[in-house]
Amino acid sequence: PHVLFVRGNVDALSMRTLSFVGTREISPSGLYITDRLIGDLATQIDDLAIVSGMAYGADGAAHRAALNHGIATIGVVASVLPTVTPTSHRALAGLSSGLVVVESPATGGSLATAEQADSYGRVVMAVPGRLTDTTSFGTNNLIRSGKARLILSAADIIEDLGWERIQKRRAEEP
Repeated sequence: PHVLFVRGNVDALSMRTLSFVGTREISPSGLYITDRLIGDLATQIDDLAIVSGMAYGADGAAHRAALNHGIATIGVVASVLPTVTPTSHRALAGLSSGLVVVESPATGGSLATAEQADSYGRVVMAVPGRLTDTTSFGTNNLIRSGKARLILSAADIIEDLGWERIQKRRAEEP
């Protein structure tokens, strides 16, 4: 972007960044997967910030998981601060190294974000879902069409992005 307005810790923009998007109607399984992926990343990657669009569903789940696991978050909003409106995610992926689509129906903002991320040369990844779940039609099609890499774990994300694992240092107790 030509101009970036920031409210909060600007240092988060210098961290390794990974975007998470998905449906606003995220399933309990999608919530679990989002928390697990972000939690596992938190144990293996230093200086990580999770980026999302502040919308309901998968976006909010990603921000909550990041905060619960001590990871910085970057909320991309489509409106002027301080107003936060859950709108389109189109400009989201330009801030991050890669994009994870957790759950997405056959059409919607998550797929538009995936297309945008791909056009920026970012790594697009998707979590596969059950064939009968409408909230997985989009993610499964991204994988089937070769537009997204299939991921099953944080290790897959780390490998696809070429990140080195850095064991976080834990403070020693006296």
